Amino acid sequence: MDHLARRRLTAPAIFALESLRPVSFVASQGLVVLGPIIRPFVGEADYDVLCDALEDRENVGWLIQRLEQAEAGATGGDSAGPEDPG
Repeated sequence: MDHLARRRLTAPAIFALESLRPVSFVASQGLVVLGPIIRPFVGEADYDVLCDALEDRENVGWLIQRLEQAEAGATGGDSAGPEDPG
């Protein structure tokens, strides 16, 4: 989650999760099938958490909250961006 926040990719990730919410179970099963191909690039632990979380629609909301928390931590809690010193 933190690597998405550091690269400022939380908004696209949240958009993708919101889009997947209605078909989250089917998406999780697709990720299980594609696991042997994708796992070496993503990481074993993160991939397993994502697959398990997508099995239940309520968990998608939890993932979105985690992304928002990671973004708040990466930006110092201020989502408005850097202040203008002048």
